[in-house]
Amino acid sequence: MSHPDPPLEPMLFSGLWPWLRALSLALLSLLRGLTAIVGDPGVAIIALAVSVKILLLPLTAVAERLQEQVNTTQARLQPGIDAINAAHRGEERARRTVALYREQGVHPFYTLKSLFGFLIQIPVFVAVFDMLAEDFDLYRVSFLWIQDLSRPDALLRLPVCLAFFGCYLNLLPFLMSSASLAALLRFRSAILTPSLVRRQRRNLMGMTLLFFLLFYTFPAGMVLYWTSTNAFQLVIQEMGRLRRPRPGVGPG
Repeated sequence: MSHPDPPLEPMLFSGLWPWLRALSLALLSLLRGLTAIVGDPGVAIIALAVSVKILLLPLTAVAERLQEQVNTTQARLQPGIDAINAAHRGEERARRTVALYREQGVHPFYTLKSLFGFLIQIPVFVAVFDMLAEDFDLYRVSFLWIQDLSRPDALLRLPVCLAFFGCYLNLLPFLMSSASLAALLRFRSAILTPSLVRRQRRNLMGMTLLFFLLFYTFPAGMVLYWTSTNAFQLVIQEMGRLRRPRPGVGPG
């Protein structure tokens, strides 16, 4: 594994804002340090995903609190909204819905609160994305079945080439999406009604499909990172479920 020529180093992440470039360079230094410790770039990418996830736990906690507030508000409003939707149409439905929000002291755009929880983490996502996209150290580096971490993992050649998907079956996007779907299906809420849970799952499944399509032809190093992130998120979620007391079971 070789680093880029010194004259090329200043060009790394040059298209980013200075503060975002500094974050990308810091993540690149962390990845190189982890590679020096574990001796394998693929394992280092997994370690980087876990490290970043741990470092982001405070922001994740903020995002989860905001999402919980949105869920609580949704659960409170849902019976009234269902009644309005069943009895009214068109302009009258909209008028009564706005009146319900006003009566409950809820801003019509309250759901944007959960979006803010996601947005505060986006700079790290962008920095990681650019760092892995421009990391010369991953060029022609193999890991497990992956021949080149700077290209899609190409597990098997397909009988025919498909539009968009290309000529190879890439396994990592399937693993990434499977971890995401497992976390989604294993999620339980004591606040949301079953209908709201189903709606939330449909929305998140749509996002999972979108990310699958987006990442399918991406370099394996990127997809390995997000697969590791999703898998670690599933582990954290399951650990939280184990620590959470079961209904009807109190301290001994």
